[in-house]
Amino acid sequence: MASEGAGAVAEGDLSTGGPTGLPAQLGPIAVGLVLLVGGSEAIVSAAVAFARPLGLSDVAIGLTSLRLAPHCLRRQRRSQPL
Repeated sequence: MASEGAGAVAEGDLSTGGPTGLPAQLGPIAVGLVLLVGGSEAIVSAAVAFARPLGLSDVAIGLTSLRLAPHCLRRQRRSQPL
């Protein structure tokens, strides 16, 4: 039988010392969602600002953005160390 000291953790205790519960879990999710939406707005705005002076239509800008997005994601995944 193992002795339990003052620093022993009870079996099944998954506490990491940080806040727990639904509000603590929703906070980072909400922040991530806000950053995702803000970042996508910035990317689209930059693409439009770059392409409009070149005379490209909204359809061409949108289709180009959709076409390049998967390519950029693949490059990013390859460059990350394992």
